[in-house]
Amino acid sequence: GGDEGVATYIDGIYQGRASGLVYQFADIERIEVLRGPQGTLYGRNATGGAIRIITKTPGNELTGLLDLTVTNFDGFGASGYVMAPIVEDKLSVKFSAASYERDGYAYSPTLNKDFNDEDMKYASAALRWTPTEVTDVILRAYTGSSTTPAVYKAILDGLPLDTIPIEFDSFDDRDFSSTSVTINQAFESFTATAIVGYLKTELSTQFDADGGAIDNV
Repeated sequence: GGDEGVATYIDGIYQGRASGLVYQFADIERIEVLRGPQGTLYGRNATGGAIRIITKTPGNELTGLLDLTVTNFDGFGASGYVMAPIVEDKLSVKFSAASYERDGYAYSPTLNKDFNDEDMKYASAALRWTPTEVTDVILRAYTGSSTTPAVYKAILDGLPLDTIPIEFDSFDDRDFSSTSVTINQAFESFTATAIVGYLKTELSTQFDADGGAIDNV
């Protein structure tokens, strides 16, 4: 497919396809939404704007967070992070993880099976090194997976909304991973930043497009 009209960046790394943006973040510092063309700073993929997701950066303070979520359909999620200094003013680390699972809310009488369940996993780590007062190096890595709904319903099939008589299993499975390094070097009147990263996304999907129990001819 083509490039996205709105560019998405996570800690400065461009996310090339929306299919990889299924994350269960636990350590977001802030989200910036830049409206309108952003080609001067972000290139040709930002004609409609840009979204910048910035995660927390470790430092000298020991801090953390744990969040628990309970939803309908036996959904349960847990997420959290911890940041701590290793060598004060020199080296610090962050670990983050999240998980969410929920049973399906749609039923297929032809397969006698529930669909539209969710299962998301996410883990990340960051190491920050400040060898001098003017040099800041941050190494980041994250990985995760997700299984999200992939069932379509025929609107005029005469069945309840949560009943979908599909004839084969449907799924949408994604695996993603990324590593990056950010180097900030301060000079007398400006700061130079270099960002190098690698992003990998794998997508496996199968679905019954007509949402019915009869094979299309």
